[in-house]
This record gives sequence, C-alpha cells and structure tokens, in this order.
Amino acid sequence: MEEIIEIKSEEKNVHIVDESEKKHHQINFNNFRKNIKGQTFMKDDKDYEKICNDRWDLNVVNTPIIIVKAIDENDIQETIKFIRDNKLQLVIKSTGHNNVSAIDGCNGVILDIGLLKSISVNQQNQTVTVGGGCTLHDIDEETSKYGLATPLGQISSVGIGGFSTGGGLGHLTKFHGLSCDNLLECKIITSDGKSIISNKDTNSDLFWAIKGAGGFVGVIISFTFKCYPISNVIVGSFIYNIDSTNNNAKNALIEVGKRHLDSTDPLSYVININAGSPNHVLIKVLYFPQQQQQQQQNGNDEISGEVLIQKFQNSTIPTTSSISTIPFTKLQWEFDGIILPGKYHQEGPLLKSTITPEVAELLLQVISSRIIQTFTSIIITELGGMVNKIHQNETAFPIRNSTFNVFISSVIFTPSLEQPIKDWTNNSIQLFKDHIAGEYINTSYSTNMKLIFKENYERLRKIKNHYDPNNIFRSLN
Repeated sequence: MEEIIEIKSEEKNVHIVDESEKKHHQINFNNFRKNIKGQTFMKDDKDYEKICNDRWDLNVVNTPIIIVKAIDENDIQETIKFIRDNKLQLVIKSTGHNNVSAIDGCNGVILDIGLLKSISVNQQNQTVTVGGGCTLHDIDEETSKYGLATPLGQISSVGIGGFSTGGGLGHLTKFHGLSCDNLLECKIITSDGKSIISNKDTNSDLFWAIKGAGGFVGVIISFTFKCYPISNVIVGSFIYNIDSTNNNAKNALIEVGKRHLDSTDPLSYVININAGSPNHVLIKVLYFPQQQQQQQQNGNDEISGEVLIQKFQNSTIPTTSSISTIPFTKLQWEFDGIILPGKYHQEGPLLKSTITPEVAELLLQVISSRIIQTFTSIIITELGGMVNKIHQNETAFPIRNSTFNVFISSVIFTPSLEQPIKDWTNNSIQLFKDHIAGEYINTSYSTNMKLIFKENYERLRKIKNHYDPNNIFRSLN
C-alpha cells in the first residue's frame, strides 16, 4: 500500500492512515518523491534531523513535513506543482542564513536549492552567471581568477539568492551599488511552474520586483551579474579603544561621517564596534586601485591609496594601525572560520543621516550597555554613492537615501539569554529612531511589508498577485 499522509488543520501532528480511513485532505508523497531526481527527507527518514539542522542560523524551529534537495530545474517545478496542488506551505533555502528559510508545521515544505552551483564568467563582457545555490564565496573564488568582482557581502557563506534579491550590501556598495543593482538577468520559476527569463526588456515588471523582493515572486535558479576589474584592495585597519579618558573612538566615527558627505572621497569605510576587553572600534578604510585609474582618466592628480589612507589615520588617533595591499578575496573571506553556524539574534536598520556626533555617541552607548553574558558586534556598512543615484521607484528596493546600515549581532549562548538579547537589541535600535531611513529586509525580523517596501509596496503587491496569485512564495501580507 502506498504511504498516504493525512493533514488535519486543527492538529499539528502528521498522521499516517489507511486509504479507507481518510477523513480530511490526503497527500500521496510516494509518487511525488519518485518524480524528484534529487534527495527528499521526511520525519521517519534516517537523516531527517541532520538535514533540518544543516543550516547557518540555528535559532529557529525547523520541522518541515518534507525537505526537497533539488538538483535541477525539473525538481523545482515538480515541487512547486506539488505544493500548489496540495495547498502546502513553501520556504526556499540555500545556506539557511535567514529565519524565513525555516518552517515549523506539518504542512511545510523546504525546497533546498543549495546544490545549484554552476558558475560561468564571461571575461569579455565582464559578467558572471551563477546558479541559485551558490554562496558568495563560490562566486568570488571564480570571478577572482579573471581579475573581476561583482558587489557581494562580507560573510562569504551567505547564499546569493536571498542576499542579492533583498538588496545586497558589502565592500563595493558605495562605488558600484547594491548587488541587485548589478543584476542583468535571471531565470526564475514562477508559481505556475513555468521557467522564464527576466531582464530589463523581457518580463520587465517581474525584473523590477526581483531587484529587492525576489523571494516573493518565484524561485530564481540563475543570476547574471555585472562585474568590475578588481584584484587587490588597499586596506587601512585602525583600532580605537573605547576609553572614558578620551574621545578617540567617537572622533574617529565622526570623521567617517564627515567624509561620507564628500561625494569626491575615493575611500570607503566599514566599521566594526566590538565587545571585548576593552570594547573597541575597528575602522577599515578601503581604497580600490581602479578608483585611482578613474581619477587619472578624469584629469585628477594622482594620489596613491596609501597616502589617502594615511591622511585618514593622521586625522584620528588610533590605538593600533596598519596599512597593507591584499587580494580582494582575502578581504571578502576574512570572517571564514570565525563567524560560524549557531544561534544569533541579528538585525539593524538603514540610516538616513551620516554618523553625526549624536549618532557616534549612541553607537558607543549601545555597545557599552550590551548584555555582558554574550558576544555582541555592531557592523556598519557604508551605502551612499551609487545607491543614492538610483531613484527609489527604479527597483523594488525602496530606501535609496540611506547612508549606512547599522547591524547589531549577538550570540545566544543559552536559551535564557534570548529574550533579554531581543529586548536589548530592540531598545538599542529605538535610540536611532530620528536617524532611521527604513528597515532593510535582509537585516530585519519585521513582517510588516508595507513598512519594508514603503512607496513600492502597492506596485510590488500587484506584480506578486499576477505571478503568484495563490501566494505560494513568501507572503506580502
């Protein structure tokens, strides 16, 4: 007899019943599993629990009725059809960095696309086409062979899908825009199971939605991104101990804020405010050699990156300092083996003001008030530049006036710390309420999509209703 699973809406448990005993909606999983070329896992399978925990963010309840590890387009289409026909709930997972890639409930299905890892670089056109399961590390590793890079994030184990379709911030954001701004084309499977190409000329309304809200409209199985000639980066690393006897850390933060307002500044900045003994501010000042080449093309005087970074150092008083030229991939992969899978609470808004004296004071106040039983870091990524040059209605990503993303990350070492950490984080973010431009979907737990997408919400809702009328993918409600 084939295995039939009955799902009762008023119960949370899954019941295996005989064909003659069915009273509610019944689903035949055996036939579905036979149609999948990849692997599938259900609760009675040997490796089910192991597969459920094969994710980066472990601070979730993850108990799907079935996990599908897709290996090709057909697996994804079969899964979508199965979900649609049986009115199940779907979440899409690659690396599991986000809590929306987990599901708790007997009618939940995880579609894992982490095995779709094809990568192809077109050196002449300076583009890269990647499978939806690639990590940022995968992509940087391949493009670096050609002296190219596309704007990606700072944690290399993150999957490209959720990262780029939510916006995508990183070391190249100021000069080359968000990851989604550099998306040229993608192949997406929509709720009707069709595989379609989307770009600025073909299915352009869908392409607009993908650039900031891709997870709401389909499963993207391949992306093509614009790349830039980037091999090395000059990095100034400056540490400022947070000390009550001086304002060195605060003044350094303010200096970054001042420089951000200078549109001609060829440097970009990444800030880590870390708990420790003592608490300290780490400012990484970045100079990309191609910026110097652009200056020469524009007739500007040649000034070496080292000299420019040294000027920043001279305007502040670091506790320790270093300036070096490194491969760009070394910068991209610096947290490999340091930031590991585990239980975290992580969120943070996009600012509309630069780092003013008030903002700098608040940042130091937040780290000093942290819960001492955990490790906390505040990661500040610079936007501005190319991000601000794109109109808020040009893509689904709406917050084009942002200056910095303030991302507060805390490790949850024990369950008793979880709620205090959440409360502290929320209270800390509220301190910046007068300086916040909006929520960033990749670093927010908010379920209020009107708040996330602002003026773009209504247009996005209409596009979703067209391509996903049955609300199979992530909900906008």
